[in-house]
Amino acid sequence: MAATVKSKKDPHWPPFSTLFLSSCLAVLAGSGCHSGRPETVAVTGTVTYRGQPVEGATVTFYADKNRPAYGTTDAAGRFQLTTFSPNDGVVAGTHKVTIVKLKPVAARNAPGVLYVREIKSDDGKTMAMLLGGYLPERYGNLLKTPLTATIHPRSTQELQFALDEG
Repeated sequence: MAATVKSKKDPHWPPFSTLFLSSCLAVLAGSGCHSGRPETVAVTGTVTYRGQPVEGATVTFYADKNRPAYGTTDAAGRFQLTTFSPNDGVVAGTHKVTIVKLKPVAARNAPGVLYVREIKSDDGKTMAMLLGGYLPERYGNLLKTPLTATIHPRSTQELQFALDEG
């Protein structure tokens, strides 16, 4: 028995094939498997220190097996996390969280100096910019941070980090 092939001129050509192909493409496009990246969850939040919003702090979420997510706080202390592309969120799971805000300090031996950055002045001289922590050091140290966050899959989350001196 020979197979019957319909012509493209036939108005009924191939309704099943077209539907099947369209369905397959839609499933693949929506599955996210083409990127090879784990699914992320939208996470926003607020950072306060001594009851006041912290502007310009870097908030970083660290997971055991996935790429870190980060965000920077605005004038209201609000942040939105990025892992792979801007504001895409963080991979679900339990994360250690660090929060760092640097400020200039007066001398190399001043307490709290965390970072020394060499910069060139307009006349070619090398100067050192000393930066210390605006927040207590433990919040910015991955080994000492008391901050953690558990992110649940398929749910947008709003977090609050109220930091203190302790």
